[in-house]
Amino acid sequence: MGFLRCHMHKAYLFFDRMTKKMWSGELYFLKMTFTLLKTVHATVC
Repeated sequence: MGFLRCHMHKAYLFFDRMTKKMWSGELYFLKMTFTLLKTVHATVC
């Protein structure tokens, strides 16, 4: 039982790290897109 709990905890930590990485990547992507849109808007207008 204790072994399973330890394994679950490790899996949870790994998942948490992955989602954090993905989340920061998403934020970076959104920021880049926003900057690109602003640049395009500035050149067009």
